[in-house]
Amino acid sequence: MTTLVTGATGFACIHIVRALAQAGEAVLALDQRLADDACRDFLAPVENRVHWTLGDVRDTPTILELAHHHRVDRIVHGAALTPTLEAERSNARQILEVNLMGTVSLLEVARQLAVQRFVFMSSSALYAPPDRPGPLVEDSPVGAQNLYTIGKQAGEQRVRRYHDLFGVSRVSGR
Repeated sequence: MTTLVTGATGFACIHIVRALAQAGEAVLALDQRLADDACRDFLAPVENRVHWTLGDVRDTPTILELAHHHRVDRIVHGAALTPTLEAERSNARQILEVNLMGTVSLLEVARQLAVQRFVFMSSSALYAPPDRPGPLVEDSPVGAQNLYTIGKQAGEQRVRRYHDLFGVSRVSGR
């Protein structure tokens, strides 16, 4: 079994990569940048189970080819751009392309490979308003406040729809 993890150098995903590798799984770690020394040190005990690759989550053909080659049967999609307000203003198109179409690209790979499971990493930032008192529970109100959360909320809906249309086994987690 091989699990493709996108956004593999990010804080949450690097922990997922490590946990999978520690459990004996092969991991195809995809990111738009190379793992730095801190990532490599963190994964040193399991580095033989992790194959790093540079890539863009919007590039469906390349990811599909990589996934075929590495016999990917599960996908954890955590890649996303988490911009500042200034970055939203200056680069809205790229943020939307990565956060919206990147998810579609990975869902297409999942559909074409008939993977066992597709995990979409959403965000607790969806819970609105963010300063709401008291504990958050799964059915707390949600509301997209910026391009990042718009992408996450839409991602959850797309993942659900791909399940309905194509039977992609999926879960979204906030």
